Amino acid sequence: MTENEILKNAFGHLGQAGNIVLPPGHDCAAVETAGGLLLIGTADQLIEGIHYEKGTAPAKIARKLLARNLSDIAASGGAGRLFALCTVALGGEEDCGKWFGQFFRALGREASRWKVSVCGGDIARNARNGNTVLALSLFGETSRKKLCRRSGARPGDILFATGEFGNSFKSGHHLDFTPRLEEAEFLSGRYTNTMIDTSDGLLLDAGRIAEASGLGIRLDTAMIPFRKGATLESALGEGEDYELLFAVREERSRALTRNWPFRTSLTPVGSFAKIAKGSIISSDGEDLLAKFAKGYDHFGGGK
Repeated sequence: MTENEILKNAFGHLGQAGNIVLPPGHDCAAVETAGGLLLIGTADQLIEGIHYEKGTAPAKIARKLLARNLSDIAASGGAGRLFALCTVALGGEEDCGKWFGQFFRALGREASRWKVSVCGGDIARNARNGNTVLALSLFGETSRKKLCRRSGARPGDILFATGEFGNSFKSGHHLDFTPRLEEAEFLSGRYTNTMIDTSDGLLLDAGRIAEASGLGIRLDTAMIPFRKGATLESALGEGEDYELLFAVREERSRALTRNWPFRTSLTPVGSFAKIAKGSIISSDGEDLLAKFAKGYDHFGGGK
């Protein structure tokens, strides 16, 4: 089974209380609080040998762990009063004192930069021949007006993307990206409430927005901005870009382009259409999901 199939099956077993505003299947969960604000939360993990190579400096691992979760918060429209819980199962023959010292020093520095309070968690020792596994859960407050979902795109909406795509691992981008929190705060509730971040690949993540919205996407591959050294194949399927994809009403797209205040590039890369749900075709009608790898799947489509 694929990762998406496993999750869809899991969601059917997980009942939701009445105060759950965003259930499983989005970048963040959202819970309505007594004060009317929404508490949003996300959880993500890093696995040595999958999300980073053995021998990567603990400081770089800490930075990616927090930034990866912040990218999910951005995809949900941003949030304030952020706090986090962190767990680490240290593997290999690492010197515990040295490794954790470097890791938490960097985590504290990055958390301060983004105004995140890391206020709990757990540490453990994995088997000495095992890989290190880290997880971080991140929470914050937002409003219904600012909250972004994967659903909500309409036919004719323009699909915009921030930044560049492809060649993330070889270029080192996957360890050194900037989560698009400022951009998300500017966009959410003003230009869009339909957004996702591209952690698993442009095609796979764009397809998730399309499927959740009950639409397909016409993608203009000639418009996709490439990172240095990238190919179209890596831009569409490699993942680990951590850029934002979002839907904007056609009549608002010119105003967005005109008023965009960031150095981060902003590119219209396609549009939503009444075609097969979740499908992505090129400007000349080619099925891009059939032609290119869809993105990273932890379970590889196996049984």
